[in-house]
Amino acid sequence: MIADPAWKEAAFAHPTWNVLVVLASAVGMPYLLLSTTGPLMQAWYARSFTSLMPYRLYALSNLASMLALLSYPLLVEPYFPVFEQAWAWSVAYALFVLACLGSAWQSWNGVSSEVERSHAAAAPRPAWSECLLWVGLAMTASILLLAMTRHLTQDVAPVPFLWVLPLSLYLLSFILCFDAPRYYYRPGFLVALPIALLAIDRVLDGGSLPVPILIAVMSLSLFVFCMVCHGELVRRRPAVRHLTLFYLMLSIGGALGGSFVGLLAPALFEAYFELPTGLFLCALLVVIVLWRELKPAWRWLLLVALLAYGYRLAAISVDYVENYRRVLRNFYGQLRVLDRNDEGLGLASHLSRDNL
Repeated sequence: MIADPAWKEAAFAHPTWNVLVVLASAVGMPYLLLSTTGPLMQAWYARSFTSLMPYRLYALSNLASMLALLSYPLLVEPYFPVFEQAWAWSVAYALFVLACLGSAWQSWNGVSSEVERSHAAAAPRPAWSECLLWVGLAMTASILLLAMTRHLTQDVAPVPFLWVLPLSLYLLSFILCFDAPRYYYRPGFLVALPIALLAIDRVLDGGSLPVPILIAVMSLSLFVFCMVCHGELVRRRPAVRHLTLFYLMLSIGGALGGSFVGLLAPALFEAYFELPTGLFLCALLVVIVLWRELKPAWRWLLLVALLAYGYRLAAISVDYVENYRRVLRNFYGQLRVLDRNDEGLGLASHLSRDNL
């Protein structure tokens, strides 16, 4: 379905909800079916090939997503009108349905034996605390992706298609972590994590660095954050029997992160507080993940460091709104009014618009 151009006129009154309505009506149901088919396909794969782990298929699906993301603005959009794209997508969707039916038939013919199924059934169900940790790791990566993309494209360099870079790094972390655990070299990334947190602190503190260096610092830091979150997810993945539960928790976490940044933050916050929130959540979850593995002395040291980092992020957040006469935020961006004393003009109000 192609979105009706007449909907553009109604989008100015309530843009957030209108965007959701347009997306839900135009691509909602096909996207829901496509996104939920991935775990189902992996479950069928695990049923047909009991000796193989299906989690690598998730890396393959994210690789396809990244290739589509990079190829669409270069190979599809410049050469094919939207109407032709819609028809081509519809034909591809029909072929996808046929492929799913073939996979279902193959899975039905390759059902494991009763002994193998009873052995898989012995795998204990993950505790709810573990499920919440899956949700938290996925949500934190999603929050950091969206918040750092906003900061990168609005405050650092408003360059067209720059948003593709952080999204590609986000997908790349999924590909590497789910393809093979060895790509997530845990000691190295856990050492790189505090370095990345300090680097983003320098960026948020208004450090005067050249734009290319700022882009590189933010991109590399985001990659480290995503590798840690997704790497820890892979380390804690359950037995194949609970594969669908695992992916459900990942989906819930991603949806919560996107809803927080896209829906709740503009309504609740006067300034862009979601990036400090995501950074603190990342540090907090790493402490939770490492808590049982560390000796008591290291636990207290990490706890003190976490509290100090939280205090630092709170101070940065206060700087976003302190000493301004008025700070407002809506769907389109942020407005700040600051009083300045000019020797020639006297007291004057300076209006700052961030992407308004």
